[in-house]
Amino acid sequence: MKTTLFAASLALVIASPSALAQHSHDPEHGHSHDHGHSHDQEGAHSHDASAEGHHDHGDGHDEHAMTPAVTGGLTITPLTAVEAGAPVTVALALQNVEGAEVMANDLAVTHEHKLHVMVIDEGLEDYFHTHPEPGEDGRFEVTFTPKYARAYRIWTDFTVADEDAPAAAAHDHHGAPSGTPTLAAASLAVGDDPAPALAEKNALFVNTGALRFRLWADGDVKAGEPARFRVSVSDEEGAPFRGLEPIMGAYAHLVGFDHGATAMAHAHPTGAHPHGADSRGGPDLVFDVILDKPGPHRLFLQTRKDGEEIIAAFTVVARA
Repeated sequence: MKTTLFAASLALVIASPSALAQHSHDPEHGHSHDHGHSHDQEGAHSHDASAEGHHDHGDGHDEHAMTPAVTGGLTITPLTAVEAGAPVTVALALQNVEGAEVMANDLAVTHEHKLHVMVIDEGLEDYFHTHPEPGEDGRFEVTFTPKYARAYRIWTDFTVADEDAPAAAAHDHHGAPSGTPTLAAASLAVGDDPAPALAEKNALFVNTGALRFRLWADGDVKAGEPARFRVSVSDEEGAPFRGLEPIMGAYAHLVGFDHGATAMAHAHPTGAHPHGADSRGGPDLVFDVILDKPGPHRLFLQTRKDGEEIIAAFTVVARA
């Protein structure tokens, strides 16, 4: 499946928070965060209830309670040469909050997958979101092609299933897991090139050619406080677009990183969920997010149109 990445092209003024939380995580801090995803560690969305396949849950909030996420562990082992421009394969060893290794059979399915892997260079320019399948030993490997000879961060997002619920059945029809949402990250040195600094300037409009995206918040975005982000989607003519296709159990995913990718936020829109492949979403998406650290963040919105995945990259500055 082809994925196209577009960076935000127009700086606008941002507004701010309200609402509940979806949390970002710094794996170097031992505290847990509210991970505000309705299934995985995120939310779901709002859109036009009149569009075919939509089910509006009324208040625009995800019908599932937000679940606190914990910080787990991740050990990575390169299985190939590590260099820019060439495919790199690394083995992943996941640990729960107690430090014990967890295998595929220990994980619940969240948003159609047992493991979500987000790979990002520390300059926040080269981003991958992938879902490796486990090997016969129950462990995972991930392969990606780094564009830059600089440090990368590999983030894993998974849910350790409840012991009394089989992992294969530990989710409902919306993908909400029964278990412990967990985030863990590790660094991979692809080269010694320094990562560029992320400009401390909001960039909130993206035009991909096929779709246009505008992001804003309900008020000032402050580090460590809940922020409600809204995204409007329009077609190439500027008309509201209601044809977003299901992707990983939602109509969109929003993943954000601070400079250096030391903290990550992963959210789904609040509101209606897809109910089958024919469901369509848009033109409005709402995400509840907490950006833990002050300063600029890169937010990647991932969605699908006509079978093609599209990633739009915004920049949001959180105030101290």
